[in-house]
Amino acid sequence: MMGFGQKQALALAEPAGRYDASDSPGASPGQRRDQRRHQRLSYRDPVQARLIGLPGAMGATQLWALLAHDLSETGSMLSSPELFPVHSRLLLVISPAEVSEPIRVVGRVIWVAREDLQERYQLGVHFEEASDLARVRLQQLVAKRARSAAGARSDRD
Repeated sequence: MMGFGQKQALALAEPAGRYDASDSPGASPGQRRDQRRHQRLSYRDPVQARLIGLPGAMGATQLWALLAHDLSETGSMLSSPELFPVHSRLLLVISPAEVSEPIRVVGRVIWVAREDLQERYQLGVHFEEASDLARVRLQQLVAKRARSAAGARSDRD
């Protein structure tokens, strides 16, 4: 079984691909099953992130501007200029136009992939901690965006 440090080295050494905490060394992204329990929808908005949980860690006080690619009640795929190791914990601040106050959640990086031909990384983040209010607001946001997307599809038909 590959250790954490080895997976990180793999992510840095290979130009493209996806590496996560449950990968076997020979598994390719196409061989993995989609294990999502909640609907994931396209979500192209900025998200702020701060690394947490590791005293003295790189950038523990730095705030990064990431771009979300999709969103669900339990996670998001983010694009980042910074490589965050698998298992990193991030405080995420989601600030869509539909809400008056930002939604704050703590997420754990569960997979990392380098974006083709760029010095950017895709991160799969699972939301682990959120207040009850943040969870309700996240559910409402996902439902509202899903309805908007469904309405846009029916308008095109």
